[in-house]
Amino acid sequence: MNILNFGGGAFVGTAYMVGSLLAFDQCLVAPEVGVGFSRKSFFDFVDEAGVSFNDLESRIDDVFAVMPSSVASGSEDVVSKVFPVAQGISGGSLLAWSVLGDVPLVYLARSVLEFDARVYFDVGSNAGAWLKALFPVVVNSAGCCSIAAAKLLSAPFGKKKLGECLFDIASECFFGVARSARMHFPSGFCKGGALENYVKDIASHHPGLSLNFNDFERRQKKLIVIAERLDYVEHMEAEKWHETEVYFGISPYDKMPIEKAIRASCSLPGLMEPLDFYDPVLKQNVQLVDGGVSKTIGFRKIKEVCPGAGVWVVFNPIVPHEEPVTNIVDVAEQILRRLIYNRKCAVWDRLEPDIKERVILFEGDSSFMSGLLAWPDMKKALWHGYWHGVEQLRSRYDCVKAKLERAGLSIAPHRILNIYFEKNLGRKEVYGC
Repeated sequence: MNILNFGGGAFVGTAYMVGSLLAFDQCLVAPEVGVGFSRKSFFDFVDEAGVSFNDLESRIDDVFAVMPSSVASGSEDVVSKVFPVAQGISGGSLLAWSVLGDVPLVYLARSVLEFDARVYFDVGSNAGAWLKALFPVVVNSAGCCSIAAAKLLSAPFGKKKLGECLFDIASECFFGVARSARMHFPSGFCKGGALENYVKDIASHHPGLSLNFNDFERRQKKLIVIAERLDYVEHMEAEKWHETEVYFGISPYDKMPIEKAIRASCSLPGLMEPLDFYDPVLKQNVQLVDGGVSKTIGFRKIKEVCPGAGVWVVFNPIVPHEEPVTNIVDVAEQILRRLIYNRKCAVWDRLEPDIKERVILFEGDSSFMSGLLAWPDMKKALWHGYWHGVEQLRSRYDCVKAKLERAGLSIAPHRILNIYFEKNLGRKEVYGC
């Protein structure tokens, strides 16, 4: 039983994982699938169609027009046929669900190129709540500013220096506005309904995609989606194993509709409102948010569920950048990446050897400087994920080959990967990224 693990990564990270998945599938060999070890990638068809990188979105139909039907339908995909277990966090939950549902991998690439961020940022559905909250916040803020102005005018007659007065006034204004915002603002910019509808719409176009976890079980497959309990604490001194996350797809959490499980796992705190959920284990209502808050991969839980795993292929796109940061936005992004990555490294350092020896890891490219929420960069992330995925397989060829062979799989000959690599070097020059 082989396992796919898709980590979180917001928009850009999800696109990056699709690229890495394309690379892995192109190089993967499985005797039972019956396809050759020298196969064309999505980007080979882009070249055949004569489509430039800049025009890829607008001319995607031209790319699909040159594809054989066996590629466009996914019948030549290998990964979906030899990996019956998939676990996903945040955007990775969409990929785990799609692969188990036999969605063609080239369709996932197309979805990246055609992605409309409004399926996540459905701000309109929450506009009324924000407008309603805005009035008292503005009134309270105006009151705080008026008091601050009065204090500032009286500063020359007091004992404090002007700098001290300005600091006190700014503090009072800031905390006054913050208190008002806490009282009136909603818990997120968007509600999540559009994302649920997006998942349903994808399912309506692919017969293998069910919105019921048990349907996958009946097909001898296992889908796991991770979300985090936002308002629940297990204290440090608790004697039991600390587990604040929810694993949808594992009993008793296998009754949740998949569109809601994915919506919960994709609920980035502050951007999307938490999902209210009655927890059958805790027997209380909880709020669920992005599973990446607590988990990077979830190795040990999946080992419990699938103790006889052959090979684990892990896609983890969030890696800290290795470039100096020069502004506060990049500092915040780098800290987030560092916290997530350090947590993953801490887990890896303490991971049992019998798990480590089965894991093939696809990591993000630390030189790819893009914010995780920068959806206009998803096309670049798709390309970077692909070429960097080929390079990771090529550079660790013997190790990857040995791990795959333990699971009855193999990888294309090293000379074939060298050909892919040389092609990608040429594309990097042409694409300019």
